[in-house]
Amino acid sequence: MSRSKGFSLVELAVALAIIALLIAGALIPLSTQMDVRNVADTRRSMESIRDAIIGFAQAKRAASLPGERDHRSGNCRRRYRDAQRRLAQHDVLPRLV
Repeated sequence: MSRSKGFSLVELAVALAIIALLIAGALIPLSTQMDVRNVADTRRSMESIRDAIIGFAQAKRAASLPGERDHRSGNCRRRYRDAQRRLAQHDVLPRLV
């Protein structure tokens, strides 16, 4: 009985198990890295949304100032001028902490 040259079934199974362990070990850090990237993207999107909401609120507030009265001082013109100046300086999106 002559022996053929090649790999036995046990040797192939061991080799496949080792390859599966190596691939699984590489996928865990990759998945963590993808999660970190997704969190960073979400934070950037949330900051952009926050800035848009603040800008909208300030623009809406500036647009409604002429007909509105300040109950503390009774003067709406000063507030209107301040809002117009902020809009002119493109400073309508302040950073919040």
